Amino acid sequence: MAGIKGKNIYSFLSFSLLYSYDPKHSRGIIGSTSNKSLSGNKDTASYRININTASERKLDLLPNVGPKTAKKIIRFRKENGLFYAKEDIMKVPGIGSKKYRLIKDLITVGNVDPENRFKNIKNWTMKEFVELGFLPSLALRLVLFIKDKELFHSLKDLLRVKGFDKNKLKRLIKKLKEYGYVPKD
Repeated sequence: MAGIKGKNIYSFLSFSLLYSYDPKHSRGIIGSTSNKSLSGNKDTASYRININTASERKLDLLPNVGPKTAKKIIRFRKENGLFYAKEDIMKVPGIGSKKYRLIKDLITVGNVDPENRFKNIKNWTMKEFVELGFLPSLALRLVLFIKDKELFHSLKDLLRVKGFDKNKLKRLIKKLKEYGYVPKD
């Protein structure tokens, strides 16, 4: 891609996405999203990379996303499940707000139900706990505890977190059940 600079990179990317074919993932990697192309020209088909299904090769086409970052995205996806919002890609090590601003208009998460993000508590951030009414300080302790794979094995383990009692556990389990998650314990 030497010699491709500025807006031309988006034209190249648009062309590459339009004419590339991956038979293994022919549906879902590339999908029509609007009437504005990646190069900014209206009245041409627009294609975005689905970060939930894209191969390493497709992710590598994104600006400032090389092979190493593409591998990190795939590894993160395998370990944590689907991305429920485009912003979730910033949870991947190496993708901060600066890189996200460059790729946000070029990516999609496809047709993912945002309420499903509550089903896997291991993927939760402070935001989900705060939405349930927990204080940010407790939410942070819960997230850090859950991320520690040696400490967290079941919801009852959360009782070991300072400030988290049986009443809060009941409230959490009730909310999880509302979203279709049935705790094993």
